[in-house]
Amino acid sequence: MEEIRSNNYNIDNTGNVLVTKEIQALLDKAEGKKIIITEGKYLVSSLFIKSNTTLVLEKGATLIATTDESLYPIMPTRVAGIEMPWYLGILNIIDAKDVTIEGEGAINGSGPYWWKKYWGTDMNGGMRQKYDKLGVRFACDYDCKRTRNVLVSNSSNINLKDFKSIDSGFWNVHILYSNNVLVDNIHIDSDDYMSPSTDGINIDSSHDVEVKNCRLAVNDDSICVKSGRDADGIRVGIPSHDISIHDCEILSGFGITLGSELSGGIYNVDINNIKYEGTDCGFRIKSTKTRKGYIKNITVRNLEMIDVKYLFHFYLNWNPNYSNCRIPKSYKGEIPSYWNTLCEHVDSNIPDTMIENIEISNIKAYQSKGYMGISRCFNIEGFEKQPMSRIKFRDMDVCAKEFGIISYANVEFNNTNIRIEQKNNPLNDVYDNRWEIWEIINLMIQKKRK
Repeated sequence: MEEIRSNNYNIDNTGNVLVTKEIQALLDKAEGKKIIITEGKYLVSSLFIKSNTTLVLEKGATLIATTDESLYPIMPTRVAGIEMPWYLGILNIIDAKDVTIEGEGAINGSGPYWWKKYWGTDMNGGMRQKYDKLGVRFACDYDCKRTRNVLVSNSSNINLKDFKSIDSGFWNVHILYSNNVLVDNIHIDSDDYMSPSTDGINIDSSHDVEVKNCRLAVNDDSICVKSGRDADGIRVGIPSHDISIHDCEILSGFGITLGSELSGGIYNVDINNIKYEGTDCGFRIKSTKTRKGYIKNITVRNLEMIDVKYLFHFYLNWNPNYSNCRIPKSYKGEIPSYWNTLCEHVDSNIPDTMIENIEISNIKAYQSKGYMGISRCFNIEGFEKQPMSRIKFRDMDVCAKEFGIISYANVEFNNTNIRIEQKNNPLNDVYDNRWEIWEIINLMIQKKRK
C-alpha cells in the first residue's frame, strides 16, 4: 500500500497553527493509500476519512482539537439518542467502508474547554447552572454542543486500533448505524470529575461490533450499548445486536452499560473476561418509563471486580431530571425543534422496557485492604407491571459490604457464594440519580472553600 507521510508536506507540527486544511488535503487523496501522521502536535477541527483508507497516528503524534467553535461544521447526526444537527468528531468516518485508524499516537479533545462550557469553572456555573434554574435541565446536554474524538457513522468494515483517546469533549468513540467494526487495544483517558458525558466507547444502533483489549478511565459509562431515545428512537427503530466485548480493563467510570437510550432494542451481547478496578459499576442496565424498547439474550462471563461500588446495577427509573422531558409553562425562551423531539409523547400502550434472558457467570469481586467506598452487590429494580425475567447468576464468589435491592425481577442463583458485611445504607439507593451525585460534589467543593 502506498504511503503518504505528513512530514513530507511541510505541515506545522507544533500545535500552535491550525492545520485542518492541510491534513484534510492528504486524506482527500488517500483512497487505497496509507496516510501517516508523523511525530508532533497537530491543531485541527473535524477531519473526514474516506473509504479504503488507512490512517496511522505514529508514536508521538497527537491530533489536538481546536477550541475555536466556529471551525466545527454543524451537521446531521445522532446525539444521546435523538437525531439532530450537532458538532461531529475530530476524526470522522461517515458513509464509508474499509477504513482503519491505527498507531500509537493520540487524539486529544481539549476536554477542559468543553467541560467548563458545561459546568463553569467549578461545577457551579456554565450552561448547566442556567438550565437548572430555568427548569430545562434535560436540554442542557443537547444545547451544550461538544465534540467527540472519533465518530463512525453509517459505515462498515472499520478497524480502530492501538491509539489513545484523551480528554474528549463529549463521548470518546461513537459507533453509530454501522456494522462490522473492530475496536482493538485503544486506551481511553477522560478521567476528570468535571468531565460530563465523557463515555468511553458507545455502540449505537449498530451490529457485529467487537471491542477487545481496551483500557478505559472515564467519568461516565466506560463501554455502552445504545439504540435511540424515546419517540425518536422508536421512529428510527434500529437495534444494537451481535456485539462482543472482551478482554478489557476498566478503571474509573460507570462500567459496561446497556442503555439508557435503548428504544430501538438491544440483543445478543456477549461480555467476557473483563477486569475492573475502582469502577463505579460492573455490569449496568438503565432505562426509564418513556424509553420502552427491550434488552434480551445477554451473556456476561468471567468478571473480576476490585473496589467496585455497585457490582450489578439494573435500574429502570434512571435520572428523572434528565430522562423526563417537559418544558415548563414558565419558560419564555426559544424552543428549538429538537426540544420538541425530546418532549414528544410516547404511546403509553407500548410496553415498558422488557428485560429478559440475562445470564451472568463466573464472577469474582472483592475489596482491597483499606477500601472505604461504597460496596453493594445488587441494585436490580424492574417495573411492577413488567418485571425483569430470566435473570440468572451462577458460579459467583463475591464479597460486598451491602447486599442491596432486588425487586420486580425473576432472579435465579446457582452455585453463588455471596458474603455481606453489613446492612444496606439507604443513601446508596440513589446512585443513578446523577444530579444528586453532582449536588454532593458541589457540597464537598463548597466545604473546602470554607
